[in-house]
Parts: sequence; C-alpha cells; structure tokens
Amino acid sequence: MHIGIDASQAGFTPRVGIPHYVHHLVGALVRNDRANDYTIFYQHGHGLGINSQPANIRWQPLRSPPSAAAWSQLRLPLALARQTFDVVHVPAHRVPWLVRG
Repeated sequence: MHIGIDASQAGFTPRVGIPHYVHHLVGALVRNDRANDYTIFYQHGHGLGINSQPANIRWQPLRSPPSAAAWSQLRLPLALARQTFDVVHVPAHRVPWLVRG
C-alpha cells in the first residue's frame, strides 16, 4: 500500500498538539513498518529530525507557502496529484478542494 502523510507541521517547535502527534507517528512508522510504502511531505527547511532512511520511506520536501491555506489548497494537492496513493493522511489542515477518490 502507498500511503502519503502530510507532516508539514511536525518540523516546527515547540512540538505540542498536532506537531507532536505527527512527529511521533512518522517516527514510529519509519522504525516499525516495512510492509507499506510512504511518502512523507514536509516543509523544506523544517526537517523532522528523523535520521532513519528505510527503503520504503520517501521524504518529499515542499517549498513553504505564504499561509496554511496555501499549503492545504495548493502546494500539497499539486504534490499529491503527481503520484498515486491508496491512503493520504492529512492531520492538520483542511481537505483540499480538488481531491481524487
């Protein structure tokens, strides 16, 4: 299964609330799941601090937009449209207007 995860907020500090949740979710998946393929989207320049590089994880940095709405309605949907996913997990933003599925 190919799973996309919006980890755009996980690179910010302090990590509380959703950033804390996403950071630990991605860390646990990187350490434990080799059965699925993941594409982890994050804002360029805001690394997640996860150094592991399993073959089933693709790190996809995206340029930081001027606002959260621009991330959820433009930047992320354009990146998602370039690939095919079975599941996309977007824990922190609005669902994009243009969504396949």
